[in-house]
Amino acid sequence: MLGKLLNGILQKLSISPILLWLFSLLATLGFIDSVYLTIDHYTHGIVPCYVGSCETVLTSSYANGLFGIPIPVAVLGVIFYFSVLVLLMVYFDSKNKIALLLALLATSIGVLASGYFIYLQADVIGAWCQYCLFSAFTSTTMFVIALLVTTKIWMNSSSTS
Repeated sequence: MLGKLLNGILQKLSISPILLWLFSLLATLGFIDSVYLTIDHYTHGIVPCYVGSCETVLTSSYANGLFGIPIPVAVLGVIFYFSVLVLLMVYFDSKNKIALLLALLATSIGVLASGYFIYLQADVIGAWCQYCLFSAFTSTTMFVIALLVTTKIWMNSSSTS
């Protein structure tokens, strides 16, 4: 039964070239942002900040790991965006719809993490980081694109039933 459902979803999975291009661009920009913050983290550099207080956020204990896992949040961003980009490359190369579906599903992780990081900046740290906000924007916009695609699949499924 699950196999039939997945097969039906995969057959209907399509994304307009414009949305796919935008999705890829956002993943690339998020990756660059995260790499920049990762380099800053390990070199102890000072990032220019035009909005908020980036250094307060980037040097907080929350930036150095979450839930007892000593992996900097910026590295988690690199892993997230890199994974999405690899899945997109697999899709572009082979038209493997499972890779595209996984990339779209991964955005739910990104938007949940972004929501948590926005909460930390607003209510716990009390400072804002423009680079973190940009990452939240990219992951949230990617999630909205994924919602548009999955809503289209759902609408097509209900109209053919």
